[in-house]
Amino acid sequence: MFLLCRVRGYCYVCLFCLRLSFCWAGLAEETVYLTWQGNPTTSMTVQWITPPRERQSRVVYRARQETGDWLDRAGEERPFPQAAPYLIHRVTLDHLQPNTLYTFKVVPYEKEYQFLTAPSELEGELHFVVGGDMYHDAPSFMARTCQAAAKTNPLFAVIGGD
Repeated sequence: MFLLCRVRGYCYVCLFCLRLSFCWAGLAEETVYLTWQGNPTTSMTVQWITPPRERQSRVVYRARQETGDWLDRAGEERPFPQAAPYLIHRVTLDHLQPNTLYTFKVVPYEKEYQFLTAPSELEGELHFVVGGDMYHDAPSFMARTCQAAAKTNPLFAVIGGD
C-alpha cells in the first residue's frame, strides 16, 4: 500500500494505527489516510474510518495556491472487515496536476490536510520508506518511528502488515 500525506509542512509517512484509533474521540479525523490506486502523478485516494451512523463520503479539495471555490467529490463507504462496527470511506481524486500540493477536507469536518502529487519526471533521487507492524505497546513508539521516517523527506511510504 502506498501512502503520501503532507500536513502543515510535515510529511506523514505512516498509517494511523487503526486498532488504537478506535479508542479516540473524533474517529474520522484521526484515521484519514491516503493511498495511490492509479497514477500517482494525477490521482490520490482519500480514506477514513467512522462509526456506522456517519454515512457521508465526501471530500472537498483544491490546489494549495488556489483561493477560490473548493472542488467537491463524492465517494463510497463499506463496512469495516471482520464485522467491526465501523465504515471505511473512500474518495478518489483524479485529473490532478503532477508535483502539486493539494489541500483537502473530509466533509463535514473542518480540519485541513495536504498531499503532494508525485512529479511526472524525477529530477534527482527518489526517497521512500518501507515499514510495517509498527504498533508496539504504546502510541509513543509508533510516533517516534513516524517522526524519524518523516525526517528523510520521502515521496511515499510502503506499509505492510497491520
